[in-house]
Amino acid sequence: MDPYSVLEYLKKKVAEREKDLENVVLSGSVVDISQYKGVIGELRGLSFIRYEIRSLLEKMEKAENV
Repeated sequence: MDPYSVLEYLKKKVAEREKDLENVVLSGSVVDISQYKGVIGELRGLSFIRYEIRSLLEKMEKAENV
């Protein structure tokens, strides 16, 4: 599997997990503040990972175009 495929796969999985967590919050399934904080913390972590994957893909594309 080439690096682009791996990164695209990870990007897809991160997006799926973000959507799942957003649905948990929006549907009112969070039972207490502790669970809410956990979900929000995970969403923040996934956002960071998404940003890093996007940055890495951009760097790889620029390196190929040089």
